[in-house]
Amino acid sequence: MAFVSDGFVATITVIDTAGDSTILTYPLNSADLAAAAVDMAAIIGSLGVLSDAIISAYSLAEKTINNALVYPVDAEVEDEAFFSGKIVGRPNRSGNFRIPAPVDAMFVTPTGPGHNIVNMAYAPLVTFLAFYDGSGPVSVSDGEFLVTSSVVGKRRKKGTSSG
Repeated sequence: MAFVSDGFVATITVIDTAGDSTILTYPLNSADLAAAAVDMAAIIGSLGVLSDAIISAYSLAEKTINNALVYPVDAEVEDEAFFSGKIVGRPNRSGNFRIPAPVDAMFVTPTGPGHNIVNMAYAPLVTFLAFYDGSGPVSVSDGEFLVTSSVVGKRRKKGTSSG
């Protein structure tokens, strides 16, 4: 597996009078990050003149792709491990995240009712949960973190229209 640059993407969020928002995505043909920043500034300037909506946020990212992609033998992204837990400092609120195509080892048993229950002591999962605990780099929303001891997980199927 090798990840290589596939260009840059500008994402701009605009809001209207009612507070409704929409996200605009612009794939950029910029030569490098500095040029992409200049291009994004130009888009923001032009959009500000063309739209009555107000720009509320924007981001610039480099897109990378796997240029040696090999499809997995037995993985379905419609099958998910879904996690929910309490927000740090806000015990009446919860946050969630999901892992698509979870490995079977993450579940309590390979068959039967335990096949749908996440083993919260699974070592790789414990490491991953630390990303959300406030000392790690990931928040669930609005900069909020999870009380990792409150997180529970289950298997769920997500619908798909691809067959």
